Amino acid sequence: MKPRALSLAAAALAIALPLVVMWRVNANRQAITSSIVLTERELLLDTGNRNQSALYLTFLMSGPPEAALSRRARELGFTRENQKPRRGFAVFELRDQISPPSAALASPPPGSPQAGPFPPPRWPGVRELVSRLTPVDAGPDPHRLRQQWPQPNRYLIVPVMIVGHLVTDSSTANVVWQMHIIWINSRLQVPAEWRGLFLSLPKVAPSAERPAFRAHIRFGANYEPWLESAWLPAPAPVNPAPPPLSQQNTR
Repeated sequence: MKPRALSLAAAALAIALPLVVMWRVNANRQAITSSIVLTERELLLDTGNRNQSALYLTFLMSGPPEAALSRRARELGFTRENQKPRRGFAVFELRDQISPPSAALASPPPGSPQAGPFPPPRWPGVRELVSRLTPVDAGPDPHRLRQQWPQPNRYLIVPVMIVGHLVTDSSTANVVWQMHIIWINSRLQVPAEWRGLFLSLPKVAPSAERPAFRAHIRFGANYEPWLESAWLPAPAPVNPAPPPLSQQNTR
């Protein structure tokens, strides 16, 4: 190919790629399949390194999937003869929520990231930093899963790679399926408007207590996430004001 043709092809590719990305983003945001508030327990902040300046939030999940997922093995196509990993969708339940579920979650505006719907929590200890996202179900059809787990602010549905193999249950000697969930595209890039908030967090050692933050994450029609908003929990008052005289016990 001639140099002029190569230059034209490169220019066309440079124009087409951003358009394709924008089209995919817009298509994803045509619908909201999950809308959930997560914390530093479910999102690991990666502030980049010398070779990568972007900020990422990585989704974390708790230990191994629950045994109830084994009943989905046949539906997912696993057989004794075919135990190859396959793509599907997993349901993650947000457990031990720090506020009651809310169907309509108001996002704090970008100009006031300190505002949030949660009461001031105490700073967590290292042992409390286990993710509250627990895999509870899986299947090939995300729409069917949403019908079975209808709360989009409590049950998160995401594309995953599912690994299944047969094992012997030591308590019953029965052969059962053991499932493993691998999150696909678990990293979420932090948009420019929220970089300052995350970069303002104090730097701590990996084994120390992580700074607390809140992030409103939404998943769209393609089950791809984006960061809707982020904020820091308000600190608890050091010297809370006494109640009004009308509310004090005068006896």
